[in-house]
Amino acid sequence: MREYDVDIRKLNNLSIYQLREVGAKVGVRNPTAMRSDELRESICDVVTGKIKPYLKTKSGRPHKEVISDAEWDDLVGFNNSYKFCNRDDMLSLYSTSSNIYPSDSSQIYEGYVMQIQGELIFAVGTAEQIRLNKYARINRDLPNYRLLQQGDQITATLSPTKGAGTDPFVTEIKSINGVSDFDKLATASKQDTPQSLNTTPEFCYKYPQLKFLNNEFPVRAGQRALFIGEDKMSGQDFLANSLAKDLSRDYHIVYFSCNKMPEDKMSFNGNVDYFFSTFDINPRNLVFTFEVAFERAKNLCQKTHTIFIVDDLNDIMTAYISLFENDKDFDIDEHYSEILQQLKVMYASSGINNCGSLTLFTFASVPQDSHLANYLHDLDSLVNCHFILDKAAFLDGADEFLVKDECRIAKQKRTLVD
Repeated sequence: MREYDVDIRKLNNLSIYQLREVGAKVGVRNPTAMRSDELRESICDVVTGKIKPYLKTKSGRPHKEVISDAEWDDLVGFNNSYKFCNRDDMLSLYSTSSNIYPSDSSQIYEGYVMQIQGELIFAVGTAEQIRLNKYARINRDLPNYRLLQQGDQITATLSPTKGAGTDPFVTEIKSINGVSDFDKLATASKQDTPQSLNTTPEFCYKYPQLKFLNNEFPVRAGQRALFIGEDKMSGQDFLANSLAKDLSRDYHIVYFSCNKMPEDKMSFNGNVDYFFSTFDINPRNLVFTFEVAFERAKNLCQKTHTIFIVDDLNDIMTAYISLFENDKDFDIDEHYSEILQQLKVMYASSGINNCGSLTLFTFASVPQDSHLANYLHDLDSLVNCHFILDKAAFLDGADEFLVKDECRIAKQKRTLVD
């Protein structure tokens, strides 16, 4: 790389507080008094040698006039390609820039609202197209910004690209969750009483291949179910697809399906956000897609009965481990609790509220890796509906393929009476 060829696009992914810190380090004069755009420009001027760094009295020597590539990456946090902070911060965009290049300001895009480092972004694409580097920024002064929540599905127009290193931003929101009457949305958000629901929290499977769940091990709305098989050929995908098809007639489904063959893709008629990805997706994009799917499920359950289906916990856990392995100080035992926490939060989100519910159907196979086995054991202790799949029975085409002696469901608790 040339001496001046630092990637200034990385500045687009820093919050105002991080920009101030970088500005102070490189020698920007009075960075706390600048707005984000002005501060980014001033930082660029210093690191590319256009202006000399400002030396405050008694502050010591500032950075040299030109920042080396390695030093630049360390300065803006690029060498830490992925870091968890908390659930609100989710992903760091330090190591990516948007590759959406709008040229037509009238083109309408669809996607999902996410929050990263305290700021809302627009993850552009249908559920199966979500990628970490396909996004646009959502400015707080945008009309109807206050109506947005994480997990909203929106349509919007984007700013035309102004040049390399410039992330697009949303110029106009056209609809939120299919509604374009924003006055109606604003009124609905202020209602004190919950809206009436068209469905009840009682599952009634219509597909014959699901009848055995109703007979002995019914899963109720708001519960957490985990199906474990000997390996991936124990019927996990068959059950996950069947549940999504069957229950989508009465409930909203968010279905996360990963690491699949292209021909495994299913077709659904409405009521399903189908986050499908093939085996070639990298760990960063897989985790980001999972996070979008999870936020979508949490969003929907505020107003309707929602079912979140995750067809392979093993692949998700493996992806999280892969991301932590990028850290030079990675130690799997040390990071164990951090990785496990990501999925604990998912299970803790289930339940019934005044306006809806969130039910989890999750699937896994018995891991060969000891660390994955430990994760799965801990997650299994968090569910209230535990199923063991009988691989031989499934492959033989049996109507029921559970190891019944090893299945359990939580009994409904008695209601306290004052």
